[in-house]
Formats: sequence, structure tokens, C-alpha cells
Amino acid sequence: MTVEEIERTLHIVAQNQAQFVADISILNDQTAKLAAAQLAYEERQGTYEARQQLSEERQQRFEDSLQQIAQSFKLLVEFSKTTDGRLDSVEEAQVHADSRLDALIDAQIQLMQRVDSLVTAQSHTDERFAETDRRLASLADSQVKTDEQIKQLIEAQSRTDEQLRQLLARNGNKP
Repeated sequence: MTVEEIERTLHIVAQNQAQFVADISILNDQTAKLAAAQLAYEERQGTYEARQQLSEERQQRFEDSLQQIAQSFKLLVEFSKTTDGRLDSVEEAQVHADSRLDALIDAQIQLMQRVDSLVTAQSHTDERFAETDRRLASLADSQVKTDEQIKQLIEAQSRTDEQLRQLLARNGNKP
């Protein structure tokens, strides 16, 4: 093998090495992006949990309000029993109770509409999280494949280095 051939071979090896360095740099960038995506996902998950906590607190306040309404309704019933002898008062209390019941029904209808909206929004959020999970899984699979390709490149470089050493040894040069 001539000096020109050796120089050409060394030049090719240097080019390969530069390509390996560039590929590793790209992989490092992709790993950083994956880490950033994971942090963003965790932040979204924290927001979701905070919203869930708020929903539970609102539900508890609603249940407390219903208890208060139930107590108010019981008081109204007791009032109607004590004023049974006064027909005019009973009729007036009945009208009042009916309007409060109508207001309660209207409030219940509005609440159910809001709960339905919340359920729909929650469903959309769940779908977005599922899509994010799918993308992260795909990215993780790609990372595994990239790791395997890097291992193969390292093995190929090792074989090339060994072949160069053998070639140099045959020509009487030391590596």
C-alpha cells in the first residue's frame, strides 16, 4: 500500500469520525428536546391535578349548598305546619316556596349544564394527554433505535481501527 493510499484511507476514517461526532451531537440535541418535552408534560400534569382539586372543592361547596337548601326546605315545611290554620298565610308561603323551588330547579339545570361542559372539557384534556403519551412513547422508541445505531457505528469504527492497525502492521509501521 502506498503512502497516497494510506493517506486516502486516513482521510476517509477522519471523515467518518467527523460524521460520527455530528450524529452524536444531533442525538444530544434530540435528548435535550425529549427532556424538555417531559418537563412540559409534567407541568401540564400538575396543572391537571390542580384543576381536579378545584373541581372537587367546588363539588364539596355545591353539596354543602344543597344541604343548606335542604335545611331551608325543612324549615319551610315546619313553618307551613304551624301556620296551617291561617289559609292566607299558607297560600302566601306556598307561592314563596314554589318560587324558591323554581329557582332551585333553574340553578340545578344550570349546574348540570356546567357539569356537562366540565366533563366535555375534561374529556378533551384526557385526549390531549393520551396523544402526548403516544408521542412520548414514539420518541422513546426512536431514542432506543438511535442508541442501537450508535452502538453499531462504534463497533464499525472499532473494526475500521483494527483493520488500519493490521494494515499498518503489514507495511512495517507501528500504529
